[in-house]
Amino acid sequence: MVTKTTTSVFIFSLILLFSNIIHGQNIKWTQYSDVPKNMLAHKIISVDESGIYVYQASRKIKRLAKYTFGLQLITEKEIPIDSKISNIEHIEITSSEAVVYFSMYNSIDARHGLFYLKIPHNGQAVLPPKNLINQENVPSKGKSLFQIVSPKDQSYQVVTHFYENLKSESVLSVAYYNPQLEKITEKTVSIPSNTIDMALKQYLLDNDGNLYALFVCGDKFKNSGDNTRQFIRIIRISKSDIKYRITDLNDENLMLTSAFMGLEKATNKIVIAGFYSTGSSSLIQGTFISYYSQDSEQMAPLNHQPFTGSFLARIKTLVGEKSGRKNSEFEVKQIIVRSDGGAVLAAESFYTSVQSYIQYSQGFPMTRYITYYHFDEILTLSIDPDGTIDWHQVIPKKQVSTSLSDVHSFAMARTPEKLWFVFHDTNIGKGAMVQYNISNKGDLSSIFTSPPDLTGTYMFPIDAKQVSSKSLLIPAMRGRKFGLIKITY
Repeated sequence: MVTKTTTSVFIFSLILLFSNIIHGQNIKWTQYSDVPKNMLAHKIISVDESGIYVYQASRKIKRLAKYTFGLQLITEKEIPIDSKISNIEHIEITSSEAVVYFSMYNSIDARHGLFYLKIPHNGQAVLPPKNLINQENVPSKGKSLFQIVSPKDQSYQVVTHFYENLKSESVLSVAYYNPQLEKITEKTVSIPSNTIDMALKQYLLDNDGNLYALFVCGDKFKNSGDNTRQFIRIIRISKSDIKYRITDLNDENLMLTSAFMGLEKATNKIVIAGFYSTGSSSLIQGTFISYYSQDSEQMAPLNHQPFTGSFLARIKTLVGEKSGRKNSEFEVKQIIVRSDGGAVLAAESFYTSVQSYIQYSQGFPMTRYITYYHFDEILTLSIDPDGTIDWHQVIPKKQVSTSLSDVHSFAMARTPEKLWFVFHDTNIGKGAMVQYNISNKGDLSSIFTSPPDLTGTYMFPIDAKQVSSKSLLIPAMRGRKFGLIKITY
């Protein structure tokens, strides 16, 4: 989500948020003053000098609420769309209005449409919603993905749609719109995918508005043994002339398993970094880094370094302890581009396990299966521009659930001196909160575990938003009450 420009007034207001600011780190829970009856979900959409915009939903109502920094309700606007047949894709907050993008899928016509609804700050929703895009020939909704990407100044919007066709060609559609949502230009890219799986991981805009889409690709025929078939694919769409270029990043000796992009703003260079494995092993063996040059529109040679023997043995031990795992891998979740062009990666171990049990129905035994989702250790590394691993750390974490819940994974904040990681840890106890930090030199330490004043509070870390250089807001729930946790570093 894109927010409006932060000002000095905004930063001053954040200092007052939640009060009780003490010397050093402070953590505080505050409840919303007013919420919909039987609310089920909430998410921070935007924060500016005037307040906090929050999306809230119950079974009957979807609304966009604006709160003061003390979480007193300022305004609330209903979002009049039917949640049974629509899915909210994105909410954009501008200086004059909120724009709600939502999709609707028609299985009979195999059509996936994207619509928008404008809600002025000084009025109610402008009805009816308007149709922005219709994607035809989409037989499977699960493979059809809309995303909206915006620059910080909100001078244009990029609407993307990717449909992965497992049998023939996958299609990437990109359209640029002005702030009034009038189409400027569009481009459709067809990519043969009958032998290759293409998993869309990320979109990124550079300083000139060019769009980059990153895919992790793999051979559908797993027994080929060809490492070049496990690679990273970058599709670049030029904003000026809407031309596209497909570039593959691969190595004949490596299988590139996970990656993320970042922008080096000073040079407008795209940094791509991630993990690789070798041979038939799915266990990561080291890291790689590369760059996309704007001048040549080419990928720089891939630089990589294997893990040391002791660090690799530690990873093997961690993976080996995961009893009953169906699969396990470290997935890159965030990247920070260093001032020298290097990168810091934050990755998370994710795997599934299946447990069977016997259940009797009318005297007859029946086998049932339960799938468990595991969100475990956080792996953090700093990589030099030449591929050398500067430092690495493993943060211990254990999370398990029978559903893909928002209370899992972690929140990350970046202050001038450190990286901070906040999460629940089921190893310690139900709802237990843990926080770690890593210095610029790679030194790891833990700060707090289960603060007493947060007992019984569950946070939703994947929806956290860093709102200033030293403030992190995390949506949370205590009992049946909803609110925010603010951490001040």
